[in-house]
Amino acid sequence: MHSHWVNKYWVALVCVFFAAPVFAVEDTEMDAAEEAEIAAAEEASLVAQGVYEPKSVYAPKKDYVKKFDNLFSIRLLTNYNYMGFSSSQYDGGTIRSNRPVDIGLGLGISDITFDIKYSLPFTAGATKRRSAAFDTGLDFFPKNLWLQFKYRRYSGLISAEEKNDADSLVQDSTRRYPDIRQRDMYLSFLWVKAGKDQFSVRAPYFLDRIQLISAGSPVFGGKLQSSYMVDRSKAIEFYSKTRNIYSVWAHGGYSYTWVLEHNFFLNVWALGGLAVGAFGNSGFGFFPEFNGKLAIGQWHQGWSWNVVPQITYSTLMTSNYTDQRLLGSFEILVVKRF
Repeated sequence: MHSHWVNKYWVALVCVFFAAPVFAVEDTEMDAAEEAEIAAAEEASLVAQGVYEPKSVYAPKKDYVKKFDNLFSIRLLTNYNYMGFSSSQYDGGTIRSNRPVDIGLGLGISDITFDIKYSLPFTAGATKRRSAAFDTGLDFFPKNLWLQFKYRRYSGLISAEEKNDADSLVQDSTRRYPDIRQRDMYLSFLWVKAGKDQFSVRAPYFLDRIQLISAGSPVFGGKLQSSYMVDRSKAIEFYSKTRNIYSVWAHGGYSYTWVLEHNFFLNVWALGGLAVGAFGNSGFGFFPEFNGKLAIGQWHQGWSWNVVPQITYSTLMTSNYTDQRLLGSFEILVVKRF
């Protein structure tokens, strides 16, 4: 009898010994689940307060922009141009350019590009004065900035009423036709908010990057500009003497690139600006400006191309004078990489 109770005692003791860890594990698992739930709630609270970023933010990101391996590129440019100019001191209609086609050549080295363009005189209308144009520029892309230096020179703007032969200006006794010469140079900078790893303005317009995923970005910047303009015929009193205009600009806008199949792309660009300009000892004026353009093209490893229709409207406003300028172009760019 005594042995029977001893055996029961040992059986009970063994059961307690093996069952205790099981209950302990269950209690531990419950405690771990509660702790994880509490930790998740605390993390959500910190994220909401903006003092903590979840670990998923630091996961590997998709590549939005790809850089070509080539260091050098040759750029072939062709522009079909239009330039219109109207003045509050001239009632003979819109003054326009007679230089339909420019051709150019450029070179790209790493983050720097250089272009030069010149008008083709034989593409101008034979019954009007021919316009001469020269355009050159240097572009540099450090990090998220686009720095540009540009020099331009135009001459031979003509009136819609003007009638003359190909070699000389024939005026009647009642009308003076403007003979405007213009030159300007500027240094501009634009900051791309999205960053060069997510969005590239170089990809659609300079063709030295590939945008892999559709993206866009606000752009902000400014410009320092020096302009020279004179009307040798003195038909426009404001420019009867040489005007040297120095202006400071502020710009803001937006650009977006849609990436299509087979490396085709479409980009839209809209940029507005406002400047304050000084005319030497003649006072100040304001220059509102808008530039809009599209880029359609295709990227390839060895070469790329695009077509870019664009329009720029600007006006000069002073207390006693106003003029307006409309520039339009249809540009073709082919880039060959080496």
